[in-house]
Amino acid sequence: MKWNIDEMDAEQLKSPEEQWSTFHDQYILRGMPVKLASYNKFNCVSTVASDSVCNRWGSGDSNATWDDIVRCMPHAVMDKVVTVQLARLKEEQEEGDDEKIDASSRIYKRRRLDDCSEALFDSSIGPISAKEIDKYLSDDMLCTERFSNCPTFMGQDDQITTEMPFGRVMSQLYDTSACSRKLFACCIAQEPILSLSEEEESVYAKDVKSIECKTNGTVGYVHNSSTPLSTLSDYNPLHVLADGIVLPSTLLPHDHVKIRNVNFWFTNQISTSNWHYDGNQNILAVVYGEKTIELCPPDPQISGLKPSPISSNLANHPILLRSNNIRAQNLSREMKQANECLRRHRKLIKVQAGDALFIPEGW
Repeated sequence: MKWNIDEMDAEQLKSPEEQWSTFHDQYILRGMPVKLASYNKFNCVSTVASDSVCNRWGSGDSNATWDDIVRCMPHAVMDKVVTVQLARLKEEQEEGDDEKIDASSRIYKRRRLDDCSEALFDSSIGPISAKEIDKYLSDDMLCTERFSNCPTFMGQDDQITTEMPFGRVMSQLYDTSACSRKLFACCIAQEPILSLSEEEESVYAKDVKSIECKTNGTVGYVHNSSTPLSTLSDYNPLHVLADGIVLPSTLLPHDHVKIRNVNFWFTNQISTSNWHYDGNQNILAVVYGEKTIELCPPDPQISGLKPSPISSNLANHPILLRSNNIRAQNLSREMKQANECLRRHRKLIKVQAGDALFIPEGW
């Protein structure tokens, strides 16, 4: 399967109707990803002209500093407690220390072997892990020195899940203390700002009608009554961030699109996540920094990755990353087959601050 990533530019599609019809017909219906250049321009009202970065933390202003963005966030959110993942970083070796075998060196050693199965049972490097399988399947660019030793957040045993005040996490981007700089990387993963999951729908059935994106890109709950939801923060501690979000409203007309979740992601240093798929349509918008995404079509015959059922205890990860469910003699063969398929069909997409990427269901 030959495919490429298209890029939609709001300035080339003048009217909101043309933007929506192009997005709907060429990408949603066909299930194809597309990059959105300057996502804040896909609005009926120019957010750049009408709102400064000091008023909208999620405006996608590529010139905004991290301090600008944090200052835009309401003070009320800084004391909210959020769930975070902590991954221990590799400590710097002093000169003369014994050489340590880390995940990246083990991967490169395996790649130099003619028969991958020899490495699976090599007592000198120990059993293969899900993290190593994931990196083995990744593009060579993501296994360079810049990425090879960065943490991979995938819920493995060497990570800690805990709770921290949101403001403390936000301050760690430039925190140079020994604890945050050398010992741990910190990640907020999929923390809901607004959500209409089954649990919330049952709790708020009488009060919440929907999540709606307005013409200027702002997003919020639509209530069935004028009574505010007093317990909203119990379910979504970050809901006060919603006022500062900018979404591409012309691509999310409320009479055609149902928004179920608006989530927040953050990491305080270069990090990666593992191969996975989502059971819904997503728009990934980068507010600060950049994100490099490896994408492959959802067909297992093309990607070589057999997906786990979305409702299973393996969540939305390839079965291959749960190698204890695969016979040892088959693991080497399946790794090689998947790697060969991915090399032929995957694409690397870099999404920088101010841009977004539409990722269809199953990719």
